[in-house]
Amino acid sequence: MKVICVNTDFEPASDIYSCKWTSFSASLMLTIGKWYLVVGENSDYYTVIVNKGYRANLSKSYFKTVEELREDKLAEIGL
Repeated sequence: MKVICVNTDFEPASDIYSCKWTSFSASLMLTIGKWYLVVGENSDYYTVIVNKGYRANLSKSYFKTVEELREDKLAEIGL
């Protein structure tokens, strides 16, 4: 599965993967608009291959799936 990076900003959440240090790290590891390969997943985060080729566990709030993008587009046009 692939996901697209939609932000690298801190967003308060209940999981440990959405705190200020991960937000700082995310801004260095991710590029907004770039697709990333998901190599693992749980309810709170994706394990993705980041820009430097390393694996990183990052909050799902940084990404959208193809299905989520599709739903957003359909909502924009009113379907």
